[in-house]
Amino acid sequence: MRQCWCGMGGLEPFGGEYMLCPGCGALVSRVEDGERYGRDYWYDHQVADLGQPSIEVRARRDLPERCLGWLKFLLSACLPPGETLELGCAHGGFTALLARAGFRARGLELDGSVARLAGETFGIEVLAGPLEEQAIAPASLSAVVLMDVLEHLPDPVGLLRRVAELLAPGGVVLVQTPRFPAGASHERLLAEGDPFTRMLLPAEHLYLFSESAARALFTAAGLPHMRFGTALFPYDMLFLAGKEALVEYDETAVEKALCARPDGRLTLAMLDLARRAEAAEAEADRLCGGEAPVIGGLEGVVREMASGWVSEGRLPQLVNKVLLRIGRVAWFWNKAVKYVLKERGRRAVPAAKATDKALVLVDLTPVLPGGGNGGAKLMTILLLHALRDMRPHWRFVCLTADAAHEELAHLDAPNVERVRASTLGRLRGLSHWRGQPADLYFCPFTMPYFHHPDVPAVSVIYDLQYAAYPQFFSPDDEAGRERTFLTAARLAERLVCISEFTRQSVLAQGNVPSGRTATVHISLPRRLSRAAPEAVAAARERLGLGQARYFLYPANYWPHKNHRMLLTAFGMLAAGRSDDVRLVLTGADTGLRAELGQAAARLGLAERVTFAGYVSDEELSALMTDAAALVFPSLFEGFGMPLVEAMAVGTPIVCSDVTSLPEVGGEAALYFDPKRPDTITAALSRLLDEPGLAEGLVAKGRERLAAFGGPEDMARKYLAVFEDVLARPVSQSTAVRGLWADGWCGTRLFAAYGPAAHRQWLRATFALPPQAPATRVAVTALVGGRAVGKAQVLKRGRRASFSLDLPPAGGCVEFLFDGARRGEGQGPGADRRRLSARCEELRLTDGGRDVDLRYAGGDHGQA
Repeated sequence: MRQCWCGMGGLEPFGGEYMLCPGCGALVSRVEDGERYGRDYWYDHQVADLGQPSIEVRARRDLPERCLGWLKFLLSACLPPGETLELGCAHGGFTALLARAGFRARGLELDGSVARLAGETFGIEVLAGPLEEQAIAPASLSAVVLMDVLEHLPDPVGLLRRVAELLAPGGVVLVQTPRFPAGASHERLLAEGDPFTRMLLPAEHLYLFSESAARALFTAAGLPHMRFGTALFPYDMLFLAGKEALVEYDETAVEKALCARPDGRLTLAMLDLARRAEAAEAEADRLCGGEAPVIGGLEGVVREMASGWVSEGRLPQLVNKVLLRIGRVAWFWNKAVKYVLKERGRRAVPAAKATDKALVLVDLTPVLPGGGNGGAKLMTILLLHALRDMRPHWRFVCLTADAAHEELAHLDAPNVERVRASTLGRLRGLSHWRGQPADLYFCPFTMPYFHHPDVPAVSVIYDLQYAAYPQFFSPDDEAGRERTFLTAARLAERLVCISEFTRQSVLAQGNVPSGRTATVHISLPRRLSRAAPEAVAAARERLGLGQARYFLYPANYWPHKNHRMLLTAFGMLAAGRSDDVRLVLTGADTGLRAELGQAAARLGLAERVTFAGYVSDEELSALMTDAAALVFPSLFEGFGMPLVEAMAVGTPIVCSDVTSLPEVGGEAALYFDPKRPDTITAALSRLLDEPGLAEGLVAKGRERLAAFGGPEDMARKYLAVFEDVLARPVSQSTAVRGLWADGWCGTRLFAAYGPAAHRQWLRATFALPPQAPATRVAVTALVGGRAVGKAQVLKRGRRASFSLDLPPAGGCVEFLFDGARRGEGQGPGADRRRLSARCEELRLTDGGRDVDLRYAGGDHGQA
């Protein structure tokens, strides 16, 4: 029987080909002997199967970003000289960088041909074969590196114990590996489009660790001291581990160590250059036009250095070139500052030229295989089919994730191209494709991951449920959803909302001008249709419904779908009736199915409630056709597509009277309060007992159905939005969320800010007045989702200030308040808000403006 590395048997099913260890919390692949990592792995599997660049191309791409980031983190705990060993060094780029930094660096690869390739590419020593077979003296290594290796090991604790034996006193292990979100179910990861799902590769990733599982593993291996850093990708974790407490070197110590030898000076120059180039790169294309080659030259120097390492005689020339280029960056920086001072106010990029042709980038990277994206995926696919047919002279480039790339092949057409996003590298923005400038960036899943300041973006907003029902989300989920919305609100030229209810929510929550929003209802082909009697009979027989009347609720088991309240109401209905009325629930399990089944049993409804699971469109049509009514008790819907589907089939509708549902249902539905089970019971009873009510609702549904049209109607409305955006200049602004009008904060404060030509600063000051509900509040600042410094602790009568250096390309700042409390007042007029601290200053400065974002305009929304 398969066991975890920790020796635990009895592994629990997780999903796909993975099991969950109840002991350490790691994911364990059912595949006990994974891929072989030889030449075929790099040239056949990685390139042909996963669509990754070749190992030679990755050698060039990894150096400027991945390798420099890893080196910077390693130098915080381990300085040259010293001996290092990189396990699974692949192309050898990072080992070469360690050597040039002053370490006595070697790599190791299992396959001799890959080891030779790395050695020949960078002129480094690369061992071949398992670590256990190498003649390495104990206690001799200052650092051992495992970048994207740990997850592939069949015996991770055994190898790490060997690594611990090889470490010298004070030695460290540098690790990057996928980070499993602890506590997340497989269904939730799929439903939320978590990027970690890309790491579920059971034939390669034999173990996937959460942070706590990684700590348990390294403690068991004799490496209990750990320090976590910021990984390059959201699905990874990066950390250092050692046998003793880890030291922490400051920049002065790092600079001194690197400057001890010429090659180290080159490495230091590269680190400096990377910091400058990262800040300037985004602004070069945006502001300079013809000056962009200056920054292009910087990238060329980095590439030239990577290839030039194999020729030691060229190092002095390259150092001089680096220093010259840094001087040109300073010159460009001053030029950009003058540009901003001249062009104050909101940044504007000229409108796209009116043309019959357009290049549209479509971001489909959040699309998951199967039904994990819910209705958003169906809407997007049908919309793209209609757009490609209605605009054959437009070109659509669809960016996809590896997992769904082949599934989306049906989109292919002469004017549609699919591209794996993984082949693009780590881009901060995409402005061109195959030499042609992009005209529009369309984000049907909201987040503009590849936004570029010169390309106008259109994002679709489905709902802001996290703001109305934060209790349905974990703190991380809520923060991530808020960050996604605020990023789209800041960067997108137009926010297309799927209902007027959603649009009004966006205006209230996002500090967005009304002119930058639009409402386009979801209009899909009639996915469901009235089924033949034979299909109805087959569905009834499969589910054991006999001839009983039944209500149908098609919905995944998410908290806002309100299944618990429906079960309570249905129990009240069943208790008061002698006839055999049933309830049929369809939809994917998101982790609540077992709990709902137990609730039904406790209510005595085990024989009356059928959990049908996920059903095909054909079977859903059959169930809808013969249902007494569609019952839809959802607490929150951005649109409510099942109502339209029920109208198409000719099924009466009984549904909630909240959010977008009255907008969609109109007079074709019987409404109830979804928070009161007695009103649900009353509505269901009316539908069953009142003569003519069901027929009247069906007739009104047919009339209502005509108002929604089909995919072509929806596509025409989207095209009108696209063409209007293309005719206008691009503009971006700031947005604040989480600040009450009187200056009080709750548990989070978000501030999204636009791009500038150079450095930006944010100064924030918070106070805890004597009358504050809380006596102590800890405030943590995050820039782009990453914590900056340590939390500052506020006590009553004290203040705390933050001065944050912000990226010029724009982004989002968050302040998290630990210790918020509700006021203790009672009676009318009592302040029962959950408050933390008062914001006395939230000032953004970029050289061209100085703005206190508290008064930047608009309603900032509640905390």
